[in-house]
Amino acid sequence: MEEEVQKLNQKISEGKEPEDIEMNEDLAQETQEELAKKKKGVGDRFKDGVQSTYNFFKKKLAREDKDKTEDVAEEKPELRMSVEEREKKIQELREKIQRLREERYRRSREVGVMEQTKIEEEYAPRIKELEDQILELEKGSRKKTTGREVLGFLAERTKGFFGGFGWWEAHQAEKFRLGTKKAGQDLKAQSELLQQEVGLLDLDEAWAEAQEIEGKREKEEKDWVENQGAEPEDARRLAVEFLSAQISTRKKKENQRMEDVMVASALKKLEENLKNKSWVQEYMAANGGKVITPEKMQEVEKKIREEIGKLRKGQVKKDLVDFVKLSRNSLDKRWWSRYIYAGMDAVLAGLLLKWFVSRGVEKVVAGKAVGTKGAGLASETGLKDTIWAESKRMLVQQGVANPTNAQIQSVATQIAHDSGVKVISKATGEVIWQHTAGGVAKDIALQKGFLLKLGGANKAVAAIKAGMGLI
Repeated sequence: MEEEVQKLNQKISEGKEPEDIEMNEDLAQETQEELAKKKKGVGDRFKDGVQSTYNFFKKKLAREDKDKTEDVAEEKPELRMSVEEREKKIQELREKIQRLREERYRRSREVGVMEQTKIEEEYAPRIKELEDQILELEKGSRKKTTGREVLGFLAERTKGFFGGFGWWEAHQAEKFRLGTKKAGQDLKAQSELLQQEVGLLDLDEAWAEAQEIEGKREKEEKDWVENQGAEPEDARRLAVEFLSAQISTRKKKENQRMEDVMVASALKKLEENLKNKSWVQEYMAANGGKVITPEKMQEVEKKIREEIGKLRKGQVKKDLVDFVKLSRNSLDKRWWSRYIYAGMDAVLAGLLLKWFVSRGVEKVVAGKAVGTKGAGLASETGLKDTIWAESKRMLVQQGVANPTNAQIQSVATQIAHDSGVKVISKATGEVIWQHTAGGVAKDIALQKGFLLKLGGANKAVAAIKAGMGLI
């Protein structure tokens, strides 16, 4: 091979046509690479293989990280927009829906019941159409499952099984449940202090606002007439409208200040409850990955402010807002699946334990049935029918093809003696085999499964075989 390389190099130096020189150079380079590979030892080849595999997966993960937020629905142009554009579009549609609902509410207050039904029928399809557009845009935000996410899922399941056969899964689920519950309940309690700024007030708030307006109305009405030049018949209306607007402005300032405090407190509690390390790590999502990240906390804050905004505008009742569910869905939608995995781990651990125990019992029984490994003889057995039949089977199994009654009785007597059984006559009850007179149990009253000792019987069988010249 080296001679061929030298010849090729010589031909190149002698001068050839450009194409020939290029082909010969490529051939020489390939040949030198082959020689270099052959000179490498096993260790170098293994090292190169590991490095090649590492580079392959490194590039693959890098590509996945780059493409994991790409849109998976390419059949619709609006779903191929970037994540930022899609979020912006969704927000615009939500604001449009909000404006339509407020417009519907204002028009409904000005008409009767029959007209309200017509207004509802007018606005319902328009709102439904916008909600469907939001749904389509949210579907387009699906992400491809990446190798990193699969590894995260497998890592959590492995920790769940080996971390106490399901205990870790249940522990993590409880940590998330209690952490979000505490933060959500505190937020709900604080939301009771929010004041409704617009819309139809409930009885208590309407009565309190009416009393405040009536207490200041006379003075304000006088000011409109004397200082603002209003007509006396219009002063009352202007005073009430001014005081009402003043109250709404005050409510907005107080609510905004309270909202900022509520949101900051809720986010802090969520971070404290979920990010603090319990045992070895902070809470991780059921499918792997951290839950306390800047992106997710921003999403939680956004949704909390949306719900508070609805409360401030009177669009939802305070007792219907579920801040606990809101935070759970934003941080880890499948947190509850940890309870299922905990049960599966416990069942699997039980099955493994049962398998190991059964294997151990089988070995013990096999050891007793087989006896010593070299001899391959049983030292104990359970009674199947009679001691006589068991003795005959032993002789046949150990090589005495046609045992005589004397040989069977010799083995049976030894079994009865070693097992504490006396052989008696059914008619008279007297001991037939005197060698078994010391036994406690009676052979005619033995139950199936009675434990028979076979150690002495094996020796008796061996003696019989030796006398017959079989060993």
